[in-house]
Amino acid sequence: MAASLVVSQPVRAQAIAIEHVQIVLLDGSLEIILQAPPGTSFETSVSSADNTAIVDIANARLQLAEGDRWVRESPAETIASVSVVELDDSTIRVTILGVDEAPNIRVMQIEGGVFIGVLNMEGAVAESLVEESLEAVTEDVPASPPVSEGEFLEGEFVFEEFVVEADRARFLAPEASTGTRSDTPIRDTPLSIQVVPRAVIEDQGATRLTEALRNVSGVTPGNVTDGADEFRIRGFEAGTVARNGFRESVFFDRSSPRDTANIEQIEVLKGPAAILFGSLDAGGTINLITKQPQFTPFFDVSFLGGSFSTFRPEIDFNQPITADGDLRARLNAAYENSESFREFTSIERIFVAPTLAWDIAERTRLNINGEYLFDERPFDRGLVAIGDTIADIPFGRRLGNPFDELTSEEVRVGYEFEHDFSDRWQLRNGFFYTRVDRSRINTEPGVLDEETGILTRTFFDSDPELFETFIARGEIGGEFNTGRNIEHQLLLGVEWSLQTRDNEIVIAPADPIDIFNPIFQDESVLDSAVGFQIIDVLTRAENLGFYIQDTVNIADTVFLLVGGRLEIIDDRNTDFLFDVEPGFETTEFIPQAGIVYKPIESISLYGSFSESFRSNTIALISNTELVDPEESRQFEIGIKTDFLDGNLSATLAAFNITRENELAPDPDNPTFQIPIGETRSRGIELDISGELLPGWNAIASYAFTDTEVIEDEAITEGNRFENVPLHSGRIWTTYEIQTGALSGLAFGMGLTAVAEREGDIENSFQLDPYTVFDIAVFYRRDDFNLALNFNNIFDTNFISSAGTRTSISPGPPFEFRGSFSWGF
Repeated sequence: MAASLVVSQPVRAQAIAIEHVQIVLLDGSLEIILQAPPGTSFETSVSSADNTAIVDIANARLQLAEGDRWVRESPAETIASVSVVELDDSTIRVTILGVDEAPNIRVMQIEGGVFIGVLNMEGAVAESLVEESLEAVTEDVPASPPVSEGEFLEGEFVFEEFVVEADRARFLAPEASTGTRSDTPIRDTPLSIQVVPRAVIEDQGATRLTEALRNVSGVTPGNVTDGADEFRIRGFEAGTVARNGFRESVFFDRSSPRDTANIEQIEVLKGPAAILFGSLDAGGTINLITKQPQFTPFFDVSFLGGSFSTFRPEIDFNQPITADGDLRARLNAAYENSESFREFTSIERIFVAPTLAWDIAERTRLNINGEYLFDERPFDRGLVAIGDTIADIPFGRRLGNPFDELTSEEVRVGYEFEHDFSDRWQLRNGFFYTRVDRSRINTEPGVLDEETGILTRTFFDSDPELFETFIARGEIGGEFNTGRNIEHQLLLGVEWSLQTRDNEIVIAPADPIDIFNPIFQDESVLDSAVGFQIIDVLTRAENLGFYIQDTVNIADTVFLLVGGRLEIIDDRNTDFLFDVEPGFETTEFIPQAGIVYKPIESISLYGSFSESFRSNTIALISNTELVDPEESRQFEIGIKTDFLDGNLSATLAAFNITRENELAPDPDNPTFQIPIGETRSRGIELDISGELLPGWNAIASYAFTDTEVIEDEAITEGNRFENVPLHSGRIWTTYEIQTGALSGLAFGMGLTAVAEREGDIENSFQLDPYTVFDIAVFYRRDDFNLALNFNNIFDTNFISSAGTRTSISPGPPFEFRGSFSWGF
């Protein structure tokens, strides 16, 4: 719940040594005292995230016997840990981790230090904290005494106080690392970055990345009928998904639907911005920030069940391995078994994600993380079109065969190494490896006779398809000043990446099917099917990039972002069937520039220009020649602002993106793609997230996206992109009762509205507009959480995505999910 705090506003001074830290338990409240020489004063600021209260003390440094870190585990029943660390040479951070929620705290400037009072269970500081004035803290206070009952230190208050809210909005994430590769306030970045925090994912019961991304303006699902995660951002395909800043794939992504079990927050960088990520889709980048090991041990168990026989247990286990917490481990795991509203569909998933964090030395850190995902489901192309609309058949009908199956095994492993040369300069090195093994056998749709309803089909057998990605990166980042009020944050980096795809496909004739009266084949027909090999290709894409980026802060009023990347590209396709090896080599330079102007602290006006490219490593079916890389450029302007004492934030952006050599699905064969010349997307987007009132949180978005084929020899000029609505919006809001017997009870409501869309790039048929409503009920108490989610409560029939006339994915009908979690 929202907590009132009292913080001081002294005048900024030089860094002052904190010589002792004292922690005392008294009358159900906790007292933390940071001792400094008498006559000193500090600048303090308070914030919170999830169940953590944070106090930053400027103009201070630690001078303790224990060094630059002081930690106490479980000092009170409701407090998991208290830590005091140096952020830099002039800032100290006090972190108070609550067991269930962010603690209510009171911060005071005292004679000889800083006092932090943690409120008791009744929500008020113990009377003695106010009635007994504090006198000078004596020099003989031990550096780190154990918690004791009933002790109290006295001194005198010498501060001017005001009230702020400590329990920040659950849906608000003021910082993101995706745009600059540092935890930079979003308002100080001249880029459009939206964040979906963990609280939103949990409240919506979202177990897939697709479900969580509904909350971001301009993001729509791509043609997902082949069982892979695909998205569109600002109208363009956005296959670039990264984990903690490392791309999972370079040019093509065939990952199974990603799991949210180990995701802390999702950051979406919109538009072409290839400086930090290299080869990049025009729409933008989706960066998944994963859960990291913590200093406090815990073990959370959860279970989700519901419609379509869904069964999903999860665990989140965290354990410090060494007594000082320098070596920590965390494990997230989930198992899922479910059916679907689609005929003869069964889905099974196993997900395991271990992470290890090691503070090797005072200035050296290593993080090792891994993931394993097994996913088995039918290969399902969905519905088909007749005329200018969807064929009038049940949304659950499949047009393949019951034995169609897609199996994926995915392994991801990497490390991140950091070493601080000083408080202002840092070395970062990392490596990330992804391996995806996919095997599938499916009955692919061909040509539909719209008069009779007879659909031709073909057996496709791909076993295996192997995708591998290697990425290695080294960076040096640092801060320096070139004037009294001009601060620079410089980043220099080099990145090497290699991706290979070993793809072998065999096809054979299959019986046609009547979409209105289907008769399915059984698996025995495969024994007599006579196939022939059509694809046996090894694709190899290697990149080497050098980049520089400078973020300039001029008097906390003007922020500049300038940089560039030099990319050396070497793409090769080895076609063993035709014994040819087309290749493509080039060097690209990608610039980026942006500016932020803050007329007042709560408002940022920004503008930016950015470019990106993406290699087309898929050989054309007609001549086996590689297509030139796609090139994109964007102009964007916008305004970012905070409301309600910083608890609510909003971004309004206008953009114009053009892309040359874009690929689109081949109308004659959706397995392959063709270039369609030059395209454009322009529009306006609005994103709002945060807390409206204590306990009332909301995340909302709206997008106006106007797409167009500008020039192409095969596609009619003026056509709109497939599956991109002109108007779309989403709102999700929750309210939690703050006090009384019903405290912890919460309610949620969501609405998704999507206008009419084109079903394919030829604009030969349309997808109807739709509106979907969701509701939820939650109960949170201590370590127990219960949630009931009701999605699409009016059982609306709608189309989620489409790519061609024979590849149309229907959205799910009414769905119920019930879940609970218990922490130990």
